[in-house]
Amino acid sequence: MATSSFVSHDMTDSADISSSSQIISQQLVDFRSIDELQEQNQRLLGVVRELSEQNEEHEKQTVEEKTKVESLRWYCSTVDFL
Repeated sequence: MATSSFVSHDMTDSADISSSSQIISQQLVDFRSIDELQEQNQRLLGVVRELSEQNEEHEKQTVEEKTKVESLRWYCSTVDFL
């Protein structure tokens, strides 16, 4: 079995680190054993999947909004022409 160890990153200047960065460092970077590291890797995979889904949805909404804007621009240009 692996020996227990504690891995941590230095967070001496907390003013320069956002709260989300602190949470990531405190909850997702530190580990005490190989088993804990594997569990954290599984959580991180879940987070990556969730963020990827959110990013894809955001990109889809952005494309839809750009399409609407272009349609409105076209409509406005035809109204001005008349």
